[in-house]
Amino acid sequence: MVGDGFYSKLKWVKGVVVLKLEVIDKLRCDANLKYLYDGPQKPRGAHRKYDGKVDLSDLSRWQSLGEVEDDTSLYRAVVWSVNLKRKLRVVYLVNHKL
Repeated sequence: MVGDGFYSKLKWVKGVVVLKLEVIDKLRCDANLKYLYDGPQKPRGAHRKYDGKVDLSDLSRWQSLGEVEDDTSLYRAVVWSVNLKRKLRVVYLVNHKL
């Protein structure tokens, strides 16, 4: 199911997932995303889940998928969406001309 930023809401996404469909959606520019923690855990207590808030101006933690066109690069990362309460595979298109 494909939607735009208006449909990036928990109730809509849950309904689509219940129908056993995949969601392809455009997130809002102010989406609350966090990196997932995959380092060593402490021996006692609750395990660490997150490793900081996603900052789209720093793409050092994103995997580069190369250039799609001249001056346009593609990046991806698996992050946690606070509002949607689930892991997301996010693809970010960067226009270097602007």
